[in-house]
Amino acid sequence: MHGGGRSFVVNRSETLLEAALRSGFYIPAQCKVGACQTCMVRCLDGLVPAASRAGLTDAEIQHGYFLACLCRPDGEISVARAWDF
Repeated sequence: MHGGGRSFVVNRSETLLEAALRSGFYIPAQCKVGACQTCMVRCLDGLVPAASRAGLTDAEIQHGYFLACLCRPDGEISVARAWDF
């Protein structure tokens, strides 16, 4: 996973949010279950699972947004936090 000019590995047993926080890449989060949408990030490159877009508007999805707390990526992705773009 690449974000903010940094790279880190997301283990199969964790979400993107968990891996980011473990690696020192700050993504704000409150509920950690997809309800509050605080951990919304934007995919710059790669594919994110559809489940990580639960509850988002069509416009948010079209712009590449997804929820880090619900994302368990299958491959390499690059993301940006809300304040990074």
